[in-house]
Amino acid sequence: MAKSSHNRASEFILTKFEELIKIFGIKPITIDMIAEKCGISKKTIYKYFHSKHDMVAVIINNILDQLAKAMVEIDSSADNSAVKLERLFGSLYNLLGSISIPMLHDIKTGYPEINSRVEYFINSQREMIRRNIAYGIECGDFYPDINPGIVTEIAMSGAEKIISPDYILKNNLTVEQVITSFKIFMTHALIKKQGGDYGKTAG
Repeated sequence: MAKSSHNRASEFILTKFEELIKIFGIKPITIDMIAEKCGISKKTIYKYFHSKHDMVAVIINNILDQLAKAMVEIDSSADNSAVKLERLFGSLYNLLGSISIPMLHDIKTGYPEINSRVEYFINSQREMIRRNIAYGIECGDFYPDINPGIVTEIAMSGAEKIISPDYILKNNLTVEQVITSFKIFMTHALIKKQGGDYGKTAG
């Protein structure tokens, strides 16, 4: 079904807003700056959004909605446990990869309600990850002497620690570098043996 003119206009405004965020972060941006970037009046912006806070919330909610659908699809797929876990970690860590460092920093410091929503969503995925690790152990794909709950907490707390503005900027890294390295480390640390399909599917 074709998008309405209202939806197209609001998506255009959000796209331009995100372009500004990548340069300035959220805090310094004003509605006037967004209007100028879009080539429209400030009054027109307010036809679609009540405030800058409203715009930030919509962007984050869109990311969370897309990720939730991806996680459900992965969890219900017929992939072997190693591939499924790799996809689960990849999708979860890509949540923060979808958010620029300036935006992530400003959300954590200036938008506590939105930041709580992001953290709640991440925490809600713990059981899915734990369940898939346990399944991998049962199938013989993962080391049998590991504890699914402990490994899940290591993964989640590790992601929180290193996929952060302070860590990334301090170590002169990119979000992509951090996500890729951590995802590879976690998945390969668990895998007892790689089946013939793993390398092909996860690659």
